[in-house]
Amino acid sequence: MGAWPYGMEQVHRSEFLGVMRRAIDARVLVQILVLDPSSDAARQRTSDMGGRHDARAAILDVLLAFHDWSETLSVSTAHTFELKVFSALPPARLYLAGNKAICSFFGDSDNRDGSNVRHYETSVLGGLGFYVNAAFDQLWDSPETITLDEHWRLGLIVDWPAAAPADFEADRRSAYVMDGGALFLSDQQLLHDLAQIGAGNTGGRAEVPVRLPRRVVGFDWDGHRPLSLAAFDRGRDPRAVGVTTAMDSKYGAEGPVRRSLLEIQPDTSV
Repeated sequence: MGAWPYGMEQVHRSEFLGVMRRAIDARVLVQILVLDPSSDAARQRTSDMGGRHDARAAILDVLLAFHDWSETLSVSTAHTFELKVFSALPPARLYLAGNKAICSFFGDSDNRDGSNVRHYETSVLGGLGFYVNAAFDQLWDSPETITLDEHWRLGLIVDWPAAAPADFEADRRSAYVMDGGALFLSDQQLLHDLAQIGAGNTGGRAEVPVRLPRRVVGFDWDGHRPLSLAAFDRGRDPRAVGVTTAMDSKYGAEGPVRRSLLEIQPDTSV
């Protein structure tokens, strides 16, 4: 548990993933907690490091690498790799391997970059070992902690109008990012379906109600106000550069085919 596993820094990444693969091939359960890059805690980590490093960018890079790597695991071993994304600011970096617990605490006097803090090694049966276990389990089981799949795709329910074609699916899973407190999706099929609804409107632009099964870290929404989905005009909206940059950081460069962007907005009249 930590902002991100420092073994995933570029200089160590290949070796770290190799060790993980050998463990997984041996059917050893690997569980990792990574800080949500859209959380206030991620911004705090950048501040803690004196602004010399962008914690959000580092975490996004690590999560992208973990996702791509997890796609290479066989069906028989994939279940032994579990990664979750949490949003609380960790007081320490915690590792647990076998009967050994390793912990390092972040103090106010150091730059908290994870490379020059003192490490404490103890048995899982000691007091510090119990703390490592308890702190990890508390975050792992938190309702605000999400899986790697949930970080990668956002589940939503689209309330299509009664006149919509019967083959329009209500349950969707879309790529998503938060930028400036707003929530944006990248989903070509969803934008295409929405455009068909808009074609029947006088104004030519459609908004449809949507529901989210959970709060989304970084999205300014109280969890109760109604939500609507509409196309995002990346050619005219001044937020477009920030949104496309956020998408590129999370999912990689879009390539020759531009992403189809939409925005989910809370009803401000309620």
